[in-house]
Amino acid sequence: MTAQIRTQQFVRQIAFVPGSVQTIEIPRMADVETLILDFSGTLTYPAGATGALKSLSAQGLIQRVELICDGKITVLSAPGWVFGVASDRTFGGSGGGETTMTEPAANAAGVWSSQMYIDLMQFDGYRPKDSNLRVRNFSIVELKITFGTWSDVFVNPASTPTVFAGTLAVDANLCTEADPETSKPKFMVKRTSQIIDATNSNSNYQINLPAGNAIRSIKFLTHINGVATNSIIDSMTVSNGIDTRVQGTARSFRNRVQGFKPLLVGLNEIDFARQTRVGVLASNAWSVPSPSQPVLTLRFTGQANARIEMVVTEYVGA
Repeated sequence: MTAQIRTQQFVRQIAFVPGSVQTIEIPRMADVETLILDFSGTLTYPAGATGALKSLSAQGLIQRVELICDGKITVLSAPGWVFGVASDRTFGGSGGGETTMTEPAANAAGVWSSQMYIDLMQFDGYRPKDSNLRVRNFSIVELKITFGTWSDVFVNPASTPTVFAGTLAVDANLCTEADPETSKPKFMVKRTSQIIDATNSNSNYQINLPAGNAIRSIKFLTHINGVATNSIIDSMTVSNGIDTRVQGTARSFRNRVQGFKPLLVGLNEIDFARQTRVGVLASNAWSVPSPSQPVLTLRFTGQANARIEMVVTEYVGA
């Protein structure tokens, strides 16, 4: 077997500025396995302010994470929660992103802390290196972070901090092949997202899924004005013509996932490959031929200010 050298490297630290978009250049000397985001800071609430946190707390301040190669190839574009509270690493007692933030209290100091894992490989596979992102073929690789505003975190806007200081630190796990020509990655992990307005009920809401690659999973976050709830999605079906891959109630899918890992309120997942807690084969993902049109059909109950956020993970052949 070809030798591999794994290195861990600090990349860069940036300041948190609400509503800003900041770009971090990623080193290109080795294949990227994981980018680790550590988001933390301190804040002070104004005198007399009260309020409550939305469900994602600190991770709600990471509106979007994008990884773009050569300025045009988008490897991933997804909200921060999918790399934290819904990370593939989140198994009970064995790691996964955490997020904390002090509840609003008048004229009091608070802190926040959150960790997110951007796995650019099939983290839970037998041979994770088969899907490392080979960045040496690109002239530039950029991680773009879109920060949210305090209204993304607090139910009561009056609890907006008057003083705050936060940072986002990025570290990387890298892999160097001793002979890269004999051990090339076999596929790349890609993530894309979509937000659905669920203010009105719909018994047959259809979403076209990507074709031509292998679909690994679809993750969902459902919330009402930022407060997570399981009462929106009633059922989910995924099919490609007469090929119906999954069909059932939202509750049944939560039950399946909870056989492998804990789920917070509002989170759900369709995993096309997993049968046990460890050792997922990439070949078990749903390989969708092209041309074709796989479709996700949702039945959901509409509520005021309700949203369904979804993230699709694909395996793209090298």
